[in-house]
Amino acid sequence: MTTVAGLATRQRLLAAARELIEDGGYASASVVAIAERAGVASGTLYRHFTSKEDLFVDVFRSVCSHEERAMVAAAESLPAGAAANCGNGAPVILRVRCLGINDGAFFAKL
Repeated sequence: MTTVAGLATRQRLLAAARELIEDGGYASASVVAIAERAGVASGTLYRHFTSKEDLFVDVFRSVCSHEERAMVAAAESLPAGAAANCGNGAPVILRVRCLGINDGAFFAKL
């Protein structure tokens, strides 16, 4: 979906899934519960995501992206030389990048 309405629906589905996962874990985030919370029919989820797992990967990416931005901002606000590094000059706070966890191959395995 590339329409404004389609993108808004996708965002509501992502937000609903994240809220349900935060409240009760994966088991509480059924397709029906996600759709209900997003205010759409259950089948609508499959117009935006190929599966529940696909939706959850996007939720995970979103959460990780937010956390990464927060870590980068925190690292950039440190005084020069205040943080240890992980071998390539990057601050330890950015260790996720040093380990390569932020690449597509990692997420493809989820």
